[in-house]
Amino acid sequence: MASKKQKLNYAQRIEYEKNKAEAEKKKHTLNHVVIPLVTIGIVLLTVASVVTYLVLDNRGVFLRQKIAMSTKDFEVNDAMMTYYVQDTYDSYLENFADSLSSDGLDTSTDLASQDKDSDQTWRDFFIQKAEETVHDMLIMAQSAKDSGFELSQSELDSMEDYLDDIDLSKYPKGITLDDIRDAEMIYRLAIAYDEDVFNSFTYSDSEIDAYYNDHALSYNYFDYRFYAFSYSMDSDEDDLTISKEEAEQYAEKLKSSKDEEEFKSHIAEFCRDMAPDITDSQIENELSETYITDSLYIDDDPFSEWVFESGRKVGDIYYEHSEQDQTYVVFYLKSLPQRKEKKTVNVRHILFSVPEEETAYLVLENASKVLTNWELNGKKEEKFAELAQQYSEDNLSAINGGLMENVAYGETTEQFNAWCFDENRKKGDYEIIQTEYGYHMMYYVGEGVEQWRVEVSDDMIENDYLSFYEDKSNEYNVEISETYKNEIKFN
Repeated sequence: MASKKQKLNYAQRIEYEKNKAEAEKKKHTLNHVVIPLVTIGIVLLTVASVVTYLVLDNRGVFLRQKIAMSTKDFEVNDAMMTYYVQDTYDSYLENFADSLSSDGLDTSTDLASQDKDSDQTWRDFFIQKAEETVHDMLIMAQSAKDSGFELSQSELDSMEDYLDDIDLSKYPKGITLDDIRDAEMIYRLAIAYDEDVFNSFTYSDSEIDAYYNDHALSYNYFDYRFYAFSYSMDSDEDDLTISKEEAEQYAEKLKSSKDEEEFKSHIAEFCRDMAPDITDSQIENELSETYITDSLYIDDDPFSEWVFESGRKVGDIYYEHSEQDQTYVVFYLKSLPQRKEKKTVNVRHILFSVPEEETAYLVLENASKVLTNWELNGKKEEKFAELAQQYSEDNLSAINGGLMENVAYGETTEQFNAWCFDENRKKGDYEIIQTEYGYHMMYYVGEGVEQWRVEVSDDMIENDYLSFYEDKSNEYNVEISETYKNEIKFN
């Protein structure tokens, strides 16, 4: 029998069951409330994390945390590398604007989906080119630091002027002005030091003479005419082809020429035989293609060997036959090998570029005002140099007061060349001339050295510079991340 404590009457049991049911209801209700609240909290936390990530990503925070390339004292993070790659891409578009289509580059399509060639996509190509440039840049920057070389204040000011004009919208999201400043600092230090090293190589006349004597074949030029008669062994070819026997007959006739005029006449005769309707103008064009100037010795070339043989004279004729190419070729020596003795010139110039043809007169007016003010201040070369630094849009020469040293004949544009090498030109002459680049305020400094000396000196400098760079490349290690390429974006 149940004890008194355990025994419940009917009313008490009803109340007990009612209270029990209410308790269960509250328990289940609480569970339904707590579980969704936890779920919502997780979702909100996830959304917040995504938003935070996107914000940080758009600000380039993650790019700055990763190092793409480095030396012991310099680091290029992924943000800086993105800047270098974007500039490499933009420079390519600017320099090869006319050939993008033929190159197979579609700027409206993802670069990663376009093959440049069988080995790489266009995306890979631009990243690789940027990496090669940055590698060399870091080598020179590290060498500059170790040698105590620093940018001048004017160079730093020039960088800040450049940064003032930067349009950040042309770069991927996250790239800031500070990123570009850091990248430019390394770039400009490397470039300035590179130029300083390059200019440090100087040679005496005796050193240049000795180098020339050891490499004379590389600096002696000659001119010649030639014509090739191609034949076919296939009798079914069209009327424009000739047989081997016919080609040999034409070649023998050309070989018998007594002078250059007869040589040209025989070529013209052959052209008329092959194309009776050919015009005199077309023949002249054909003859112009047969005249080769400033040719140099080529290793293992029988014709070059023949030209440089002792006793060779102008008007000599060389003849060769190639069974493999099915061709007879006849050469007429127009000039003997000789180095270029013509003196170079030293000039200063201030370039006023013409952005649009319609504004050319305004540019000329501005150039004329600068010239007039210079005249009123005594026509001094030193003042001209100052004006070049202030006004010239030729950045390479402006930094040196517009000075262009040892300019060789034929090296510049036709108008520029004609002014510099006018036989009546004398020190202190000045004038405004026009070229395809705009208007140039010219100042004649005087003669330079012989052109062959410039060529020899340039080669000596290049050899010594390459040797210097090779030594530095072996001295400094550039570490390259395996993953930075995945972070690069293009705008």
